[in-house]
Formats: sequence, C-alpha cells, structure tokens
Amino acid sequence: MGTLYWQRLFRVGCICLGLSYEANLIPLTQLIEIAKTVMAELKVPVNDLHTALSKPSSPHTTETLIGNDGVHLTSQAKELLGKQVAAFVGKYLKREPK
Repeated sequence: MGTLYWQRLFRVGCICLGLSYEANLIPLTQLIEIAKTVMAELKVPVNDLHTALSKPSSPHTTETLIGNDGVHLTSQAKELLGKQVAAFVGKYLKREPK
C-alpha cells in the first residue's frame, strides 16, 4: 500500500487514541503499537513482520537477517518472511473440498 495510505491510517489511529499525529515525530515502535491497537479494535488480523525481523526466534539473529548495508534483507530473512507470510495468508484462504 502506498505511503499516503499509511500516513492517513496512522493519523486516524492517533486521533482515535488522542495522540499527536505528526508521524515523523513519533518513534516507529509507537507507530507500530498504534497500528496494532487500531487493527485490534477493528478486528483486522495483523502479520507482524517487523517483530519477525527485530526479535527473531532462534537460530536467527537480527545480524543474520539484515545485510551488511543495514538496509537490505539477507536470503535467510527473505525465506523467513516468505514462510511467515505464506502461513499467515494460508489461514484465510478457502480450501475447496476434495
């Protein structure tokens, strides 16, 4: 989704929670919590890929998932996120009877 959409979503979430909505003044962790709160209230499932990378389960570490440039994902990270996305989306796909 486009950046403008997310900026609007955060603005609405902040307004609902009575917080300042200047996105560039709010730390990323707080924006994530705002998004989680709004999604919970709206009963929208959340696939938290940020946590998968920032607090990975063993044997992965953040250092093995983020490339040397500090920006791009390693092949391990891409595989980890791919599996997580597939499992998350798979829960919501209708299965046709055999």
